[in-house]
Amino acid sequence: MTKTISHKKRNVLIGTCWFTAVLNAVFSTGYAEEAKEGAAASGDAVAEKVLRYGIFDVRPTIQGGVLFDDNIFTSPTPGMEDEDLIWYVTPGITLGAGDYQEGAGNLLLMSYAPRLSFFTHNSSENSVDHEAKISGRYLTGPWTFSLQQTYLQTHDNVVDAGTRVDRDFWVTSGSAKYELSPKTLLDVFGSASFNEYEGYERNDGSDVDPLCYNEYVGGVGADYLFSPKVWFGPAFRFGSVQQKDAPDQNYQQFLLRGNYQSTEKLKFVGSAGVELRHFQGSDAEDSEVNPVFEFGVAYRASEPTTLSLDGYRREQPSTTDPEANYSTMGVSGGVSHTFRQFYTASVRAGYEHLDYTSRRTTVADPDREDDYFFARFGFDFQPQRDLTVGIWYQYRQNDSDDALYEFDNNQVGLSFAYRF
Repeated sequence: MTKTISHKKRNVLIGTCWFTAVLNAVFSTGYAEEAKEGAAASGDAVAEKVLRYGIFDVRPTIQGGVLFDDNIFTSPTPGMEDEDLIWYVTPGITLGAGDYQEGAGNLLLMSYAPRLSFFTHNSSENSVDHEAKISGRYLTGPWTFSLQQTYLQTHDNVVDAGTRVDRDFWVTSGSAKYELSPKTLLDVFGSASFNEYEGYERNDGSDVDPLCYNEYVGGVGADYLFSPKVWFGPAFRFGSVQQKDAPDQNYQQFLLRGNYQSTEKLKFVGSAGVELRHFQGSDAEDSEVNPVFEFGVAYRASEPTTLSLDGYRREQPSTTDPEANYSTMGVSGGVSHTFRQFYTASVRAGYEHLDYTSRRTTVADPDREDDYFFARFGFDFQPQRDLTVGIWYQYRQNDSDDALYEFDNNQVGLSFAYRF
């Protein structure tokens, strides 16, 4: 399987260099200095030193490691799996101003982290992925305004596609919240996302044309403080999905959302409701009704032990067929325990059920169902405050009605992370 770096990706790399140069020019009038951030957690007089550049705290980081993958293309055919040893490094930088650490007041936060991956045997899979984020929050009187811009470029396995795919993802989101009273909060929110998949080759040798879709979301909501521990209220969300060579989709969601924090140890946040989705075009089914929900639970059983649980159900377009959608219902959970201050053991596992439905009414396309499972085990050691090294193992499996998308995958790796 041979892949080449597209002109678009080369342009992105060039654009990234220009972006870095612009940032440097913007802040070159500032100054670099070392400032004390505060006493260390142990309470001693040693203080962490942070590089400052103008109004920003500058936090460089570097992560990296090596992993062995026994099925890099998630091939469904036993004996045909392609294994490789993959080396990767991720230098990163974060610029933070205001209350960016606690996240409660005014803030401005920018980060960028490219990931360079090198394959020992399949050098055509070498890639440079990108992750860039800018977020800000501004509080004035009863108002709170938030804005975030995210860009991701990845070359990795996608369960929906059944192989490694190049993907570009842009999302812009914002919200405005108004404190009507000490117990009532109103908010308006919206987002725009742009998802583009480059053409790729399936494991059976067939080609898939480039797929992309744009999604626009807006909504309003209200939250009421029933008690010092419980926020609860309704929300209405509407959206539009615009696809290439496929009928557009419009949907409305009617939700109840809540936030519960009984103690400093337990926190719950979630929403649940119903979605009405409409498909345009004479060759597509008219509409459908689906449940939607998402929730997250975090529990600190003791100072060194934390547990988490997440669940969701959502609907989205398929990358394999521009006239098919799939619903994903999933749950994942994990536990992390730190002992002797420097050692952390963690376990995380999850399950997803993917249910595909074709929107064609004139062609007898078979529907598809997948059951995806993963489990990850890790052990980290922190020899010094800013350095963490670890070893981990991950198992993934996908069972599907379509044998083309079935796979088993084992990964084991060594990793490190250092914050300057």
